[in-house]
Amino acid sequence: MRVAVLLGGTSEERRVSLASGGAVCGALREKGHSVVVIDPASGVIPAAAEAELALEAGRPGPPSDHERETLAASALGPRIAEIPELLDADVAFLALHGRGSEDGQLQAILDAAGICYTGAGMLGSAIAFDKRVSKELMRYADLATPDWAPAGLSADAVTAMLGLPLVVKPSGGGSTVGLTVVREETQLEAAIELARHFGDDVLVESFVPGRELTVTILEGQALPAVEIVPGNEIYDYESKYTAGMSQYLVPA
Repeated sequence: MRVAVLLGGTSEERRVSLASGGAVCGALREKGHSVVVIDPASGVIPAAAEAELALEAGRPGPPSDHERETLAASALGPRIAEIPELLDADVAFLALHGRGSEDGQLQAILDAAGICYTGAGMLGSAIAFDKRVSKELMRYADLATPDWAPAGLSADAVTAMLGLPLVVKPSGGGSTVGLTVVREETQLEAAIELARHFGDDVLVESFVPGRELTVTILEGQALPAVEIVPGNEIYDYESKYTAGMSQYLVPA
C-alpha cells in the first residue's frame, strides 16, 4: 500500500508525534509498504531529512513557545489536503498529537478532500479531545468520573466545591502538558495560569489516588491490562517520554 504518515505538526506535543510517527514509518516499511512522510508544519519530508526529525524527537521536553510559533508561521493548514503525495496515497496514517490534529480539525479537512485516514472521525476526535465534554457525556451515561468544577469559577469557589487535592489541566491536549496536582490552596492560581497557557478552557477536578492502568482494545479484543509505575509522583511528561523513568507491568 501507499501510506502517507502525518507526523510532527505545531502543537506542544510535536516531539511526541515525531517519535511515534518515526516508529510507525519504520514498521510500515518493514512490512513492505511504500511510505511518504508529511509534516503539516512544512510539507513532504525527503528521506534524507528524516534523520533530522529523529534528532528533534529526542530532545527533552515539549517545544518552546518560540519554536511552535516559528513552525505555525509556515504551517500548511487546510492546504495539506492539496499535497499530491497525500492525494495519491491509499491511506493517511495519522501519527499527530495535540491541537489541530487530534481535535477533529484535521479529520474535517481530510473528510472534505475525500482522503481515507486512520483513527476516529471528526466528531469522535473532537469529543475525545475535549475533556470537559467527555466528562459531561460520561456522567450522562452514568459512567464514573471524578467530580469537576464548572468553567470560570474562582479559586475559592473551586476549593469550596471540591476540596483538596485537585488536578488542574487544559481541557484540550494530552501528554500531561500543563497539568498540576494541587495539594494546597495557595498553589491553585498558579496551576490555573499554567493550564491556561495551553488552552482557554481549564478543567479542575478532584484528585483520585490509585494505580495507573491502561487496556488496549485491538479489533474488538481486549489485550492484557498494563500497570504503569511512574518515576515521578504522577505519570507526567518526563515519566512518559524519558527512557527508564517508568515501569510497565504486563499483565498488571
